[in-house]
Amino acid sequence: MKKLLVVIAVILVIAIAAVAVFIATFNAESYKTALISRLEAATGNKVEIGSLSLRWNGAILLGVEGFRMSSGADTVVSFDRATATLEPASLLSGALKIPSLTIINPGNKLIKAAEVKDGIVQVRDIFFKNSGVNVGSFSARMASGSLSGSMEIKDLLAVPRTALRFIIEVEGIKSFVLAVFGKNQAMDGNARFTFDGTMSGKTWPEISKTLTGKGEFYLDRGVMVDTNVLRQSLSALTIFPGLPEEVKEYVPAPIRQSLGDNDTLIKPLRQPYTIEGGYVILPGVNLATDAFDLRGNAKSSLTGDISGKGVIRFAGSVSAAMIKAVPEMRYITDSEGLVEVPMAFKGGQDNFKVIPDLKYVGSKVAVQKAREIVASYLKQVTQDRSQDAPAGGTAPQPEKPPKLKDLMNGLLEKTNGDAR
Repeated sequence: MKKLLVVIAVILVIAIAAVAVFIATFNAESYKTALISRLEAATGNKVEIGSLSLRWNGAILLGVEGFRMSSGADTVVSFDRATATLEPASLLSGALKIPSLTIINPGNKLIKAAEVKDGIVQVRDIFFKNSGVNVGSFSARMASGSLSGSMEIKDLLAVPRTALRFIIEVEGIKSFVLAVFGKNQAMDGNARFTFDGTMSGKTWPEISKTLTGKGEFYLDRGVMVDTNVLRQSLSALTIFPGLPEEVKEYVPAPIRQSLGDNDTLIKPLRQPYTIEGGYVILPGVNLATDAFDLRGNAKSSLTGDISGKGVIRFAGSVSAAMIKAVPEMRYITDSEGLVEVPMAFKGGQDNFKVIPDLKYVGSKVAVQKAREIVASYLKQVTQDRSQDAPAGGTAPQPEKPPKLKDLMNGLLEKTNGDAR
């Protein structure tokens, strides 16, 4: 038994020594050309690798520096340095296991690596088998955001089919988007995104068409930058000229101050979404502030352009001020007495616009005003007929009300003119 243990110990020493000698004498650079050729054949893109290395540090470590995959002038994927821990024993089962992978300063066609300082991606439990790869977990920290998730890719060397699940948490959306994507953003605040879905393809045009899934978007301390939605909405009700200034006279001090602000503060938001056919579908949007609620359904392109329809309902203090400023506003209130206006909205990376339905407002006001005039006229007729005519004369005739058709046409003409 002791002899057997001695034999096993000797074999282990020899194996370890052999591995150490192999690693010490292995010239990874000699495999670089073959690796580049294999990657270019599999992806159809040009591949550049600065250097390869293999060393021992308690485990076998493969190092890659100066990696860049490009399509024409565009960088598809790049990183400054990557270090992978290899587990050769897994090859005995026909698979390759990489317990950990660290990527320094990653970038791709969407993420500009040069603008992401100290970006690090950590990957755990990578299994390669049968032209597929399973990533148990990955995490990344870039700018003010963090990313974590897992993924599985099938047909890696043909048309990759990917199942992906991730969570992104960002402190300061505006600065994060500018640092990572080099673009301006109209929305700011702290955010959390979740996603669970699938996609296929090698290039972004292919992926964007096949990307499907669902998730949720959470926003805290939200700010719509350089856009005062309240002032914009009141100004857009052009059939009531000067409405913002008149309303300002009646609203509480905090609302009066917000009318003069450049930004719009948004209450905490939780929004489910789905992605399909190149669009992000946003059902049941409820953008709430102290002055109004904007509710509706919207969709956004994957580039960030958003559009939708719904209603804007003004808060109690704002509705009361609107009615004081323009009594006809009471004709467009809901069951709670709050002014509510159908509208459309649209926006891009650095703008947002609310477009009230002026035809609806004009029609509603005209109909209700006409009803009041007719009711007043009938009341006057009834009162006059109940009184006896004065001696030697006839009862005075009530003033003839305007025709309903003329009243509505006049108001609708103004509405249509303003809408243009």
